[in-house]
Amino acid sequence: MIFKKKNPNNVGNPTWLKLMVGALLIYMGYQQFTLNKTPEKIDNPPAQTSDLSTKEETAPEIAPNLLGIKFVGDITGTGNVATCGQKAKMRLQGILPSGASAELPAASQQVVVGMQDKARAWLPAITGMRVGGVREIILPAHAILSAQDIAHYKIVTNTQLNLRLFLDELTPSVGNHDFMPLAHDVKTGSGAIASCGQTALVKFVIWGEDGKRLYSSNTDAPEGVELKLGASQLFYGLDWGILGMRENGARTLVLPPAYFAGAEISDNKNMKKIRQLIPAEKTLAVDINLVSLPTINASAPAK
Repeated sequence: MIFKKKNPNNVGNPTWLKLMVGALLIYMGYQQFTLNKTPEKIDNPPAQTSDLSTKEETAPEIAPNLLGIKFVGDITGTGNVATCGQKAKMRLQGILPSGASAELPAASQQVVVGMQDKARAWLPAITGMRVGGVREIILPAHAILSAQDIAHYKIVTNTQLNLRLFLDELTPSVGNHDFMPLAHDVKTGSGAIASCGQTALVKFVIWGEDGKRLYSSNTDAPEGVELKLGASQLFYGLDWGILGMRENGARTLVLPPAYFAGAEISDNKNMKKIRQLIPAEKTLAVDINLVSLPTINASAPAK
């Protein structure tokens, strides 16, 4: 959230003062970290700046019929909010037409939040849940159960079933010794907004704690690097930082060590090289320039 100006009516409120002092300490720490960096030009220097902000981890508004999913209700958890690209450990419980419940061990595995999978039509419903929470949705039986299970329970394929999603764990998550990641919008773009599952063309620079440049995409990919948002092809924090940006926008991130977790990379030599340059258990800064969203532009109607 962006820190707002103090309300004159709350001047004497000690709780308000504590919040303001905390906000000031975060801002001062960020300034000290970024002042150590040696400036590098990614594109044209942005002309406008905005206040320091933390991307607030709150549950988003969910469309009532997202991809055919009907939402029944939630038992809100007390942990972190599930966001695009995190790995979620889930348990699933189906409610049969008889009213009996059935555990679905085949579906109880680690999945990626925000991704779409025809075999797991319930995946989009995880977004916005909190760890320890339960969400109940309604989907056709064939979108929940295997053909073998449908035959075993003698269910008509298109029967609407209730499904309960139990969110047990999220990774990466910020531990007790890590600070929350920070995002500072240096330039607000004017194009489309980056969202989960899209392909983004970005330029970026990674900085060490001592202000030294660890990597610049200008060297290996002057036109930019394409990333599928949510897949953590390089590291989770990069995808996290790009989400919500507009095309032609610029943003600086300060990320805790947990946010440098990434997916397994098999054949992309450039991405392997970048991952090898990231030191373990270090807090790093990343400058991002969102060049374009190719998937959005490709699907746009011709003028």
